[in-house]
Amino acid sequence: MPELVAIGSIGALITFLLANFNLFIVHKSFSDPKIEILNANLAKMEWYWSMEQGAAVSVEGQDIQSVRDADYQKATRSAFIFGTLMIFLSWLGLLILSIYMISVHKTAKSRIEKKIMSSDLANRNISDAEMIKQLLSQATGVG
Repeated sequence: MPELVAIGSIGALITFLLANFNLFIVHKSFSDPKIEILNANLAKMEWYWSMEQGAAVSVEGQDIQSVRDADYQKATRSAFIFGTLMIFLSWLGLLILSIYMISVHKTAKSRIEKKIMSSDLANRNISDAEMIKQLLSQATGVG
């Protein structure tokens, strides 16, 4: 019986470490230079790239910093809660969390998100609002 407890505890510890790594990735993604450039460009049109939604959202009439803070809080809270729940599942939680992380951070990026991140919107500062609108429209059909 002590062996089962030890095996479960080791699984929970490894899941805890992976959950914290996931939280670190979520935290780090908000300071990604591409995201900062993208949001600086979108701000000129009163839009914001929501990391939680994986899409551009209108922030007309709102303070962009407060929208960013709310998006950050929501994304980190989600990662924290999901990771914490997985810790209690030990090895099964490790498997579920691993699959989740691979899908969210690697394979589940939408075509729009990939297109936006490889466009000039995320790679250089654009001063012309019309150019930003055109690039956003090309990538998302929004604008």
